[in-house]
Amino acid sequence: MKRALLLLFLPAIAGLLGAASAVAADQPAQDYSKSRLVVRMMAFDANHDGKLTRDELTDARLHRLFEQADVEHKGYVTADDLAKLAAKLDAETADNGRQDRFDGPGPGFGGPPTPGQIIPPWARERLKLTTEQSAQIDDLQKQVDRRLASILTEGQMKQLHSPGRPGGGPPSR
Repeated sequence: MKRALLLLFLPAIAGLLGAASAVAADQPAQDYSKSRLVVRMMAFDANHDGKLTRDELTDARLHRLFEQADVEHKGYVTADDLAKLAAKLDAETADNGRQDRFDGPGPGFGGPPTPGQIIPPWARERLKLTTEQSAQIDDLQKQVDRRLASILTEGQMKQLHSPGRPGGGPPSR
């Protein structure tokens, strides 16, 4: 009896699966232009020319991603290059059965915050600061840096900014 019911419904089930896959195929590819990877890395574009160079990327933890995105070895990457990398990495993680990592904007990328940093680049980008606000935050950051330097010893400052510290690398400014 169970076998007869299964044979009766099998064509309907196959039809539903086929229709579902056709709908999925018609859906546009996910837009990675506002993904965490793109937002976080393009926040380092100091001169806001839309081209991120390795020199502008002051967070050493992100250099490996820069190299992966610079497939044409131009010496810079654009938001489009980074979006392609985010899509590629998502496809690779999905193939391994892991949750996607770069599927939306947000701070959840890159490890712990840099000690002493007032507002990280990804947050500045998300806040859409005015030029005046950005300048005021830069001034505040300089005050914090000077204050830290007056509190900590030279050795402690070196340790704070050494690549071996948790989170890696010098502060991102």
